[in-house]
Amino acid sequence: MKTRKLLLVLMIISLFAGCKMRSTKELSPMEKIQKRYMGLDSYESLVKVTYISKQGKNEYKMKHYYKRSGEYRIEIVEPQNLAGIVTIFDGQKVMQANPKIEGKAIVEIEKSPYREEILLGNFLKNYFQSQEVSIEVGKMGEGEVTVLETQIPGDNPLLSYGRLWVDNESHDPIYMILYDNKQEKRIVVQYEEFMYNKTLDDRLFVIE
Repeated sequence: MKTRKLLLVLMIISLFAGCKMRSTKELSPMEKIQKRYMGLDSYESLVKVTYISKQGKNEYKMKHYYKRSGEYRIEIVEPQNLAGIVTIFDGQKVMQANPKIEGKAIVEIEKSPYREEILLGNFLKNYFQSQEVSIEVGKMGEGEVTVLETQIPGDNPLLSYGRLWVDNESHDPIYMILYDNKQEKRIVVQYEEFMYNKTLDDRLFVIE
């Protein structure tokens, strides 16, 4: 009888221990990355953007500032002849300022997918809202990465879908590639610096 009672107690202890282990189970890298980016409210990044066409490649270095509510700021750092040009979306209209023009010419411009789809925030919005997505784990050098893929809305044959490579250790983006409907690369965004949920001054999204 005592032996039976002891076994029963051990079974109950094992059951509770098993439940506790399952409830505190470590998230997989993919789960951690999805959770992290679902919680992204803002960011600042330094990126290298390459536009690819039949005529060749155009490369730019930029600073990106983005808020989850949709506002963004893009500053061109290189090439030198374009450095200082700032494009801002304040939530209603897109404005651009060129300090090289006397009087700092400020103009309103149209929204463009070739500009807005290079923003990580737009990729994530597409990813979490689309039903045509995929996620997988891959190798890059000696480390592992998670690759997110999503369709780009708008039926633009030159911007059909995008893929984002994320470091499994730091959970920061490494690079993003946007493809046309023939699976050819059209835009490559490489992340040199990335600041997650950085507090951004509202004045960044205003051109005075």
